[in-house]
Parts: sequence; structure tokens; C-alpha cells
Amino acid sequence: MPLTSPSPRARPRRTALAICALATLTACSIPPAPVGPDEHRRAASASGSPGSGRHLAVTLTFDDGLASQEAAVELLRRYGLTATFYIPSGLLGREGRMTADRVRRLAAAGHEIGGHTRTHARLTELPLDARRRQLCDDRAALTALTGTDIRSVAYPYDATDPATERLARECGFRHTRPRAALTVLDTTTPATLRHHATKGGTFVFHKICQAPCGRYAIDPKVLADFLTWLTAR
Repeated sequence: MPLTSPSPRARPRRTALAICALATLTACSIPPAPVGPDEHRRAASASGSPGSGRHLAVTLTFDDGLASQEAAVELLRRYGLTATFYIPSGLLGREGRMTADRVRRLAAAGHEIGGHTRTHARLTELPLDARRRQLCDDRAALTALTGTDIRSVAYPYDATDPATERLARECGFRHTRPRAALTVLDTTTPATLRHHATKGGTFVFHKICQAPCGRYAIDPKVLADFLTWLTAR
């Protein structure tokens, strides 16, 4: 069975979202489905349309362990939110990357830490034994660093196949980010962010920096405005 996240419309997710709604836009755990892999995920919950009685789960994820994401960490703290940080553990401490101590403190603050391979490898281009090392060694390093059970993995470049997913399960990962997640680019508009959130979407952020600073980036002010909009829902 592949590592997948359930559809927001699935019965287990609807029940979970009702629980998440008790603490608006704070971290909550999605209970595992009755059958299949463990789907524990960190999420922030946002209500549906006024008076609708619906509640949606918005999941914020940050990839690559980039030092510029410190701006996002401060915004999350300000709004009382937690997120998932997918970390390539072998790159920690390098220029432009988070330090190991920073990742340890993220976990201590309640953020979920997920695997992202040791060196941000495109797994489908590697032999199976190399894929296993990338996945298992990353999970082992992050587990030792944070003292937490690392259950989630995000495949760099979204490069995966059944063999890779089997290896991820064997390494101890239990779920992955949904492929319908929105990768935020420097061209992503505030309207697009809000529209995706109203569907209960998952977001993928990379660099947090003032434009222009690359394609995979969002301006801190745009992110702050988005989180302000979310918390008002």
C-alpha cells in the first residue's frame, strides 16, 4: 500500500476536522484511519464559509531546512500555529541551511519534523540500496536529533514510485504529503493562496525572503498577510 494522505472528503478526515476546530488554527493531530497506514499529520484548521458549520484543515509545510524559514517560524509563533518541516538532515549546518540545534528547537516547540532524504536526492534516479540509505539514514538522524518519532516523509522533486514507497515504509515512515499540495512560487498570488485554503489544502513553502530571491520563494509580508487571513476565518 503506498504512503498516502486521505482525501479531505473521506469519513475519517471529517471526524478529525471537527476535533481540530476546537482549537482554531492551532496544531492538531489527524487520527489514523481505521485501516491502512498511520495518517498522523500536523494541521491548522480554518472554518468554512460563515454559518456553514464546516471546518477545513489547512496544512503548512516547509521544505529543505532553509535558514530563511526563520522568518516563517517567527510568524507561526506569533499566530500560535505549528507546521511540518521536511529536513534533509545531511545538509544541516551548511550555508543557507538551518543548524541541527535549530531543528531540535523546532521539534521542542511543537513543530513536526519530517524526512526529506539525507541530501535532497532525486530518489527515482538512484539504485535501490542508495534510496534505502537516503531514507533510512535521514529518519535515523532526525529521530536521534529531535527525540521524536519521525513518521512523515516528503520526496524531493515529488520523485517517487512503488519501490521507493516500499522502502520508505520499511524505514519506518507512515505517511507522506499529498500530491495535490500547492507548491508556493514567487508568482503565486494571495488569491491563489486563499482559494487553496478554502479547499482544505496543503501548502509547500521553500524560501521566505523579499523578492526577487528565486522562483521557489514567498515574501514574508505575503505570508504574514495570508496567515492573518487564515486566523480571521
